Amino acid sequence: MMDDNTLETWKEIASYLNRRIRTCQRWEQEYGLPVKRYLDSHKSRVFAHKSEIDQWLLSQKNKTRKRKKRFFPQARLPKYTLHLAVISLCVLLVQLILPKAAQDIHSFKIQGSRILLLSPDQKNLGSFNTPYHNFDKSRYVVQKDSLGSVFKTQRSYQIQDIDQDKSKELLFVVRTLDRKHENRLVCLSHRAREKWSFSAGETHESLSGNHLQNHRILGFHTADINQDGHSEILVVSNNTSLRQGLVTLLNDGGQLLGVVSFNGKISDFRYHTRQSLKTILVAGYDLFHKPVCQVIEVNDVVDAKNTEVQSLIRLEIIDQIIFPTNADIQNECRSKNIPFEIRIDHNKKESRLVFQNLVQYYLSPDLKLKDLCFSIRMQMKEFYKTNPESLAALKKNLLFEGLNVVSVASQPKPFTD
Repeated sequence: MMDDNTLETWKEIASYLNRRIRTCQRWEQEYGLPVKRYLDSHKSRVFAHKSEIDQWLLSQKNKTRKRKKRFFPQARLPKYTLHLAVISLCVLLVQLILPKAAQDIHSFKIQGSRILLLSPDQKNLGSFNTPYHNFDKSRYVVQKDSLGSVFKTQRSYQIQDIDQDKSKELLFVVRTLDRKHENRLVCLSHRAREKWSFSAGETHESLSGNHLQNHRILGFHTADINQDGHSEILVVSNNTSLRQGLVTLLNDGGQLLGVVSFNGKISDFRYHTRQSLKTILVAGYDLFHKPVCQVIEVNDVVDAKNTEVQSLIRLEIIDQIIFPTNADIQNECRSKNIPFEIRIDHNKKESRLVFQNLVQYYLSPDLKLKDLCFSIRMQMKEFYKTNPESLAALKKNLLFEGLNVVSVASQPKPFTD
């Protein structure tokens, strides 16, 4: 009979070592665990002495430092893991400490159907794939008129922090060589991801099918119109088949705030404030090709149920100005496709609004006609060149005729303050 120092089976050996049987068998083969067998059996009957196992355990602990592969693994990280952790922490700190403006959009370029966003040091921030392969790159150039004002209605893109998230966005209108899909306005984040897109004309009930395909965005402008701390996007578009324009106002998330129609073709627009009255001036030609300006009032609508959301805005046409003209001017503007535009003249002591095609109409801030002059093209026309008195008489007649203000509101509002 065996004494208390002897373990007679694999089960007893495993229990003594507090390991599984297979682990003990592996230790015997790989590390020389002192297990003995009876002469009459090669594998089945085994026994071991506790004292020998204890001595073996002690020897294995002494050999641990010399072994490349530790017998008793310790909870110790490899050296390179610590290095990687330090490097990762440094990268994170650099990203947090560096100004976020370094990651903002500074410019962009078009490559095929892709929009590439560039940082101030011209590094690629990301690319946005579009379904359009025929972008007209020449129409993404900012142009200025003779007075030095930017053609806001010809604006095809703008880089600005639209939604106050402290990162700039790229707003761009699709401009293609075949003039298709030009009713699309897209907003991209600084990571070149689409935040939202808007299709001008889709929300208007009279536009569908082919009429919608002929709808094109003339331009857009961003401003905090209702002074609520959020930017609004003013989008101006025309329908070439119906000769109808639309003035659309969006919030900074691309959602519709208001829309009004313009009977004719829009050429230009400008946000205009007269004391407490906030208006949008929309210039163009009516259905009879007369130069007109539509006056749209911007009113805040307070939502009593939820005062934390962005304020609602209502657009209302209050008046329409018909500018003095004659058949000669109208025919010339129609044949040469001359736009009717709005500018601001800062050369005088008092800033004046300038509405211009072949004629420059100078208006005071309260929209009263002060003066007018004729363009070089008009002065060089053969009839007026040989008859300068006729040009002077025409100016006198137009000044005498003055502005014809047509009130379209239920309660007309005078232009004088």
